[in-house]
Amino acid sequence: MSDLSEADDAVRRDDPSVKKVLSTKLAAMMLRWYVTGTLFWTVLLWLVGVDLAFMAINFVAFVLHQAELIADVPLSLKLARDWSLAEMFGYLKWLVIVATLLWLTARDRAVTPIFWAAVFLLIFADDAFQIHETIGLSMSQTFDFGEHAALSGPDIGEFTYFLAAGAAVVFFAAMVMRNSVASSRVMSEHYIVILAGLASFGIGVDALHQMVVHLTKGVPALLLLDPIFALIEDGGEMLVASVALALTLTVLARRPTVTSVSH
Repeated sequence: MSDLSEADDAVRRDDPSVKKVLSTKLAAMMLRWYVTGTLFWTVLLWLVGVDLAFMAINFVAFVLHQAELIADVPLSLKLARDWSLAEMFGYLKWLVIVATLLWLTARDRAVTPIFWAAVFLLIFADDAFQIHETIGLSMSQTFDFGEHAALSGPDIGEFTYFLAAGAAVVFFAAMVMRNSVASSRVMSEHYIVILAGLASFGIGVDALHQMVVHLTKGVPALLLLDPIFALIEDGGEMLVASVALALTLTVLARRPTVTSVSH
């Protein structure tokens, strides 16, 4: 019997001793399978190649604008502009992930994929329709966060929203993982790492970015920090989304083993 089958069977029998012994072996086995497989790296390299091309085009356009060779960076080429070419490529990644997870739900009759499909659908909606910006502004006005030396009221509202949304996702993910077999827990663990990566760029780097913008107002020598932070933030989110899509397509390609105890 394989480690994966043993682990799934241990969960069904609720055998803690077996589960404890197999957990480390299973995690190592699944991680090796994901990140050393030809499919994962092939998909990831193609996606990252497109991401880097968008970043390079944006950077070249910015340099040309600074050299006054073009009037402005075209809106369609800006990484941070909603519905720009780079942003639409990102939207496509999230939607493909959602569609793939829904297919996994039907194929494997599983609970875990549909939970993560809902999470990534929320990420797509937030990315495409400025949900966190709208809620952040509303929270700022409702609770009168006011202006601070490093962050504006809407910025504080956005970070409050992210913390609340992140806590909710972690709570429900824990509930799903508690009633899932080993293979489904591995899926959730991978996606939690993906969310941590998104948070690092979308919240951590964004917070530093906004602080830099506020603290360097009126300092011409530091104006270049704004686009640099924007490139790190948006470029990082693009790369994390590519990893998420490559992992999801890799899960789809393997045989149906992602099942849940609570069908």
